[in-house]
Amino acid sequence: MNLKEENRHIKVFGVILVIFLCNIALALGKIIIGISIQALSMISDGLHSGLDAVSNIMGLAGIKISEKPPDFDHPYGHQKFEVFAAMAISVFMGVTCFEIILNILHRLKHPQIMPKPTLMALGIMIISMGLNLMMSWYERKKGNQYNSQYLWADSAHVGTDFLASVSVLVALIISKLHWGNIDVIVSGWIVIIILRSAYQIVTQSLQILSDHSVLDPASVASLVTNIPGIISCHKVRSRGMPGNIFIDLHIQVPAQLTVKRSHQLAHQVVAVIKEKIAGVNEVWVHTEPAKQSDYVNRQKISKIKRTSKTV
Repeated sequence: MNLKEENRHIKVFGVILVIFLCNIALALGKIIIGISIQALSMISDGLHSGLDAVSNIMGLAGIKISEKPPDFDHPYGHQKFEVFAAMAISVFMGVTCFEIILNILHRLKHPQIMPKPTLMALGIMIISMGLNLMMSWYERKKGNQYNSQYLWADSAHVGTDFLASVSVLVALIISKLHWGNIDVIVSGWIVIIILRSAYQIVTQSLQILSDHSVLDPASVASLVTNIPGIISCHKVRSRGMPGNIFIDLHIQVPAQLTVKRSHQLAHQVVAVIKEKIAGVNEVWVHTEPAKQSDYVNRQKISKIKRTSKTV
């Protein structure tokens, strides 16, 4: 692993650690106050924050494993372990939803239990909303900066906490004003928010794990064919994730070129792609001799382009 990649993992690790400490503080505050005032929605939101903290631990483990350099058993590296950590978040989301649903059923069986909101409870939820916004913005910013799939996924997850906290705050205010009890309804809404976020994380992660195409083949081919000496570029394939992209492609060169010159062109292709496309890790180039007809057509096209520029 190069120094740049090592520094990336250290910085991502530091971001997750900060978010973990914030989530622990939020979870404890909401759960303790929620139990004291018998507010199911607040307890559910506290469990949601606790889930964030657990997923942060998974993220720390995933980042630690993904920073390992390629080895005999993992020749392409360990970057996908970060994606596994992101998917683990969705598993914990499902467990939390199950727990909240059980609490909802219990509350429906005992409707006489009413939340007794206090000013402290309202204050905790307002602080929670502010922190959730800041944490989501911070993780998304750092996720873009460090090309981290986990930080992107967790940013979306933390973003749902803000919506959940808004719902809880509304429920507490309504209960405080004695306008009714929508505690159970808000808890159900939190379940929907969590499941939606989990679905988004799973679909994004599956695209990476299933080697979904990352780059537009036509754009890569256009970039390569602008290199003098290359007749055409085809069979362009890409996979991976932002910051760790793998590309393989075929190029056609004049049949009369020496092996040495063809090899130099292949290296030039790799250099140009890595320079022009951010996040490319490796490029595999297969060189083929061009047919005479392809070479003639290429010359005609180049001539037309030169003529159009002078007109």
